[in-house]
Amino acid sequence: MSLFNFWKKEKRKDFSCEKGFLLIVCQKLYDRFPFLYEQLKAGIIDRIMIEDNRRKIQHNVDVLNQYENKKGRYFAIERIEIFDKQGNAMLMDIHVGYGIIISYGLDSQVFDSDSISNIVTQNVMVTYFDNDNMNHVMNLLTKEELAKINPADVYELELTGHGTIYHLLDVADGDFLGIDNNKNVYVVNHDPYRVNKLEGNLVEILEDFEM
Repeated sequence: MSLFNFWKKEKRKDFSCEKGFLLIVCQKLYDRFPFLYEQLKAGIIDRIMIEDNRRKIQHNVDVLNQYENKKGRYFAIERIEIFDKQGNAMLMDIHVGYGIIISYGLDSQVFDSDSISNIVTQNVMVTYFDNDNMNHVMNLLTKEELAKINPADVYELELTGHGTIYHLLDVADGDFLGIDNNKNVYVVNHDPYRVNKLEGNLVEILEDFEM
């Protein structure tokens, strides 16, 4: 049986195919998120609820108590790429809260397990859903710059190779403007994925992209 021959279209009561798939994905993420792989190996999944292209996890309480971090942040690991033999990619995300894997999702409801050829995590993006992000950004920006952004649009991400980026403004089709802790400004393109540093005044850059 192939390493990747674990995904089945039908729902199975033991969820072994889903568990096997998730375990391999988290093994690929081990360098950054070892606790996810370790809790899966320990048997944290009691049941998986499948709703369209989203999988919600019901936990084994004993294992959950071992790995739960009351001070842990709530975040999503995004842009996990699942490739088929023809080179087509499907994107996957994993939601984590208090150190525990909560759910995971796919951007397609139809996927053939036999066609999986690779799982790529080099371009993953981590989105944090805390309420502290705007307070931090307020300390970075001037009043004039703050006047150009909507606080509801501000959230923290971690981009591979670029560290912490604060989302400031959606520009088009999943692309956005962001800044780092040194106030370097970036435009992040969704498809194809790339991060470009912009030069110039932040107010003027925001105004240009708002037009």
